[in-house]
Amino acid sequence: MRCLRRAAPTHNQPKQKAGWQAKLSLEDQLLMTLEYWKQYCTYFHIGQSWGVNESTAYRIIQKMEDPLTKSRAFTLPGEKKLATSNYQLEVLMVNFIESSIERLKKTKKVLQ
Repeated sequence: MRCLRRAAPTHNQPKQKAGWQAKLSLEDQLLMTLEYWKQYCTYFHIGQSWGVNESTAYRIIQKMEDPLTKSRAFTLPGEKKLATSNYQLEVLMVNFIESSIERLKKTKKVLQ
């Protein structure tokens, strides 16, 4: 969380004009952004789960995304680095077998 706080914009900067205080703390805003990145829910659903409006959730996530991505602390290694390193990949295979649903056959009496 410390790494996230360093990369996130601070609330200690003086405001140019007076306005509403933020309803969510900096940590909550970071968690909202991470939840959005993980689940890719709509802004409406994210806002509902955090008790803010859809447009507020959008503004918070946009405000947090830019500094977090520019910090380069959360980037994945490149393709060349993965190809030359000793990373061990784990693969999970799931078999989904289609099975037919047993339904009652319609008789002539029901069809008439």
